[in-house]
Amino acid sequence: MLHAIRYYFIAHKAEAQVYINKYELARLQASPYLLYGNKDIMLTITGMGQKAGLATAYTLKKHPPKKSDTIINIGLAGCGDTSVAKGSVFSLAGAAYEEQTLRLGTGRLCHTFTKPVYEDFGGLICDMEAFFVLQSALRYAHARQINIYKVISDHLEDAAIPSKEQINQYMQKAAEYENSAHHGC
Repeated sequence: MLHAIRYYFIAHKAEAQVYINKYELARLQASPYLLYGNKDIMLTITGMGQKAGLATAYTLKKHPPKKSDTIINIGLAGCGDTSVAKGSVFSLAGAAYEEQTLRLGTGRLCHTFTKPVYEDFGGLICDMEAFFVLQSALRYAHARQINIYKVISDHLEDAAIPSKEQINQYMQKAAEYENSAHHGC
């Protein structure tokens, strides 16, 4: 039986720190992209925008995934609906995409922007890397191997930058959600 690897693609080190600590990941490489890992996990700090797609392609070309592996983009996102609580986690697994928008079967949208958004954009969730990670990952893996999880960190009208403590809390919630989804709980 093949040993399955989980590939994590996370925009910022502050978002990734929960995983680095939880799984005791060692720094494997500092350039051109910061990579952490152990025998079960490969984590890439991608940056935002198109850089995230380049970092994803770099990692998956250098460390090709097997059919048993899982590719995960997880991170913070903004939300256009103030009734959605900060800290809410959304799974975008199985999302179809066109242009820079991921559309779920429910019709909810996650739009990937290349710069911060402070006004209504016609969707529910906005981030700065999911589309680019997905687009690159699909060159190396089947869609069923790819999972995207977004945790709401701000509403567009308040656009407050979360503190490191808040980022840690939000990412801990996202990690718990992802872990329960990964283990089929």
